[in-house]
Amino acid sequence: MRIVCFTFLTVVLIACGCDRQLSPTDPEAYTVEGRVTFDDGTPIPGVLVSFDKLEGTANKWAWTDDDGRYRIGNDEGEGLPLGEYRVVVAPPLEKPDNASYRAIHEQLDSRYANKKTSGLHMTIQPLPNHFDIELRRREVGAPSPAGSNRPSRLVR
Repeated sequence: MRIVCFTFLTVVLIACGCDRQLSPTDPEAYTVEGRVTFDDGTPIPGVLVSFDKLEGTANKWAWTDDDGRYRIGNDEGEGLPLGEYRVVVAPPLEKPDNASYRAIHEQLDSRYANKKTSGLHMTIQPLPNHFDIELRRREVGAPSPAGSNRPSRLVR
């Protein structure tokens, strides 16, 4: 009788596992959110925050709001798969109509807009992914350098 019960239980467990659906606790993609600021705490609104996976083709992006906040993903699983990412922070290609946005964007070092020079990397993990990004201002009147001795910070 034990063998029959064990066999039945095994068949039921295997059958249940064959058509496995992802549950909210086992997502394929994870939400990432945070805030982009200068190192003095000033928010950077209206910039693109882009995540490019180092291995694979995952690439997602979001715009920051007026307070510099961004969010990639939602409760339906739209987000980023686990892994290592290069991060780019770039102003829009066209100058915004908003004068305060333009003034802030002019202070953004152009190296952050290139994934090879931004120096920003993040690891997406199966837990809340909150990444605040602190960037250095471009020196007023100075050309935006391709590199820098003082790195930016990612605050987890």
